[in-house]
Amino acid sequence: MKSTHSPLLAAICAAGFLASCAAAPQTRQSANPNIDYSGFALLVSEVDDYRVKRLIDLSVSAITLIVLSPVYAYVAIRVRLSSPGPILFRQERIGLNGKPFDILKFRSMPVDAEKEGPQLSHDGDSRCTPWGAVMRKWRLDELPQFWNVLIGDMSIVGPRPERQYYIDLITERAPHYRHLLKVRPGITSWGQ
Repeated sequence: MKSTHSPLLAAICAAGFLASCAAAPQTRQSANPNIDYSGFALLVSEVDDYRVKRLIDLSVSAITLIVLSPVYAYVAIRVRLSSPGPILFRQERIGLNGKPFDILKFRSMPVDAEKEGPQLSHDGDSRCTPWGAVMRKWRLDELPQFWNVLIGDMSIVGPRPERQYYIDLITERAPHYRHLLKVRPGITSWGQ
């Protein structure tokens, strides 16, 4: 089965997995055997897991934004030359606890690509500009999402954020999909 991830995203995904495995649940020994601290230990463990994962998200996204800045500049110039319109594409997505946020991507389509309403993209999408098709093939259009990770809207590893329109369609058939909104959305996930 062919992977759709770039090597960079695969490495980041692995780092996120290792971070989520890093802190094992702790148990506290009580001087008084009648007091149960297991719930407290689980809460502390979850907070520690969150902090470790957030620290990795911040570190990896900051380093990625700095190290890949020449790639960002090159891609931005190519987007500007490929078609009229802004370099970055902003789209409202639904994040942690159902809170909307603007996801950032390099624009791979003309500005009016969804004039007839929301449409899912696919390989070979005729709405893509020629440079947009190259960006999508190598997932370069996703690189600005490291800014979303840095500011806390997203994580490196988590379920992909979706638009409210599609969340409504999905939950009609699979109501349990809403449970994914309890997790910070990510650039990549195990489900991709």
